[in-house]
Amino acid sequence: MITERFHGLELALAGDSRSSICYLLMPAELPDAELQALDTVAHRFSVRIAVISGMDWNKDLTPWTAKGIRKKDSDFGGGARIFLDELKEEVFPYIESGMSANGLHRYLIGVSLSGLFAVWGLCSGLEMDGVCSISGSFWYDGFCEWLAQNSTCVSGKRVCLLLGDREKAARDARLASVESCTRAVCDTLASAGADCSFELVPGTHFSDIAPRLERAFELLFE
Repeated sequence: MITERFHGLELALAGDSRSSICYLLMPAELPDAELQALDTVAHRFSVRIAVISGMDWNKDLTPWTAKGIRKKDSDFGGGARIFLDELKEEVFPYIESGMSANGLHRYLIGVSLSGLFAVWGLCSGLEMDGVCSISGSFWYDGFCEWLAQNSTCVSGKRVCLLLGDREKAARDARLASVESCTRAVCDTLASAGADCSFELVPGTHFSDIAPRLERAFELLFE
């Protein structure tokens, strides 16, 4: 596992594949034990894994501004377009240096707001063969409506949606809508031609991420 900083982001790289790469957008650096586990995953599926953290979570991953969850929370910043361009123009080319110039297979895994970003990005010009959203924030104001008008480019793409089976029990009304919203996202993407699957897994939004990450890699690469 190689760790470094680039453009203010924390990068952790595993595996040595030259033809397949999976990006993982995380809210914080993974513990050493989980980083080491990714080395095993990278070799198991013959994929290079790039963990990216250190972004402004509530700004860089949200496609437009929206109110915070609680009154005391800051509003969501809506900076996803700028971050998407930074990834495409600076971060991904840097990470992919030395990999295959032609026929490179790219995948993206996101968690919570970065799970929302993964699907939004796929429909906004981010070239990926497949994405997996773990507990994606599809309750985000206006997202399901936006997706219904912007999902024409997903035909043939692999999209995997994982959600905790107790996430819909959240006290906040927006958060509690996450399961119905995730099902709606899956239906929309499938209708647009994506190979889309939705799977409930045990736990809440804050359950241990490791089993969900393992399942995400299985769904994308097995």
